[in-house]
Amino acid sequence: MKKHIVVIYLVFFGLMACSDQVAPKVIDFMEAYYVQANQQESLKLVTGPALEKIQKEMSLLTDVSPENRSAAQSKRSITYKLLETKKGEGQVSYLFEIDVNVQDLESFKKSVSVIFDTKAQKVLLFKEL
Repeated sequence: MKKHIVVIYLVFFGLMACSDQVAPKVIDFMEAYYVQANQQESLKLVTGPALEKIQKEMSLLTDVSPENRSAAQSKRSITYKLLETKKGEGQVSYLFEIDVNVQDLESFKKSVSVIFDTKAQKVLLFKEL
C-alpha cells in the first residue's frame, strides 16, 4: 500500500514539473540575449515587438567597438531561473528571475517577462520588470 502512495506522489509531482517546462527556444533566447549578450543570435529567436526592440538596441550600439563590448561582457555573469508559467491561447508567458553579477560591483536581481508565440515558435515580447 505504501509503495502505491509513493508512486502516486511521484507521478503527481512529475506531472507538475512537466507543466512548468520552458519551451527550448525560450531557453535559447535567454542564453543568447541575457547570458551571452548576443543580440545577433537573439534576432533568430524573436518576432514582432521583441524583434523591433533588439534591432533598436543594435542600432544604438553601432558606435561601440566589439572590443569594448567583449571587455564589458567578460566582467559579468548572469544566471536565471523560472518563477512562473502561464499558458494562454497561442502563447505562453514566462516569468524569470535574473541574477546579475558584475566584477567589482554588487550583484543584483531583476525579473523578466517573456511571451512566447507558440505558432511562430519565437519570442514575441520580453520586458524587464
